Amino acid sequence: MNLRIGTESDRIRLIGYVENLFKADYYTNTYEKAFYSGVQLEPSVRRIGVTASFKFF
Repeated sequence: MNLRIGTESDRIRLIGYVENLFKADYYTNTYEKAFYSGVQLEPSVRRIGVTASFKFF
């Protein structure tokens, strides 16, 4: 589960987010690397962040 919450005015936007809120275990990608034996798995991770933007005009 992902969560995003934010606010916005005429010139400023502020958004907070959490990806993988409950830290569920799953694999986001599988692939085979060249010159490396076997299949590689990318596990899920929890990301927490904030984005902010400002309009000049």
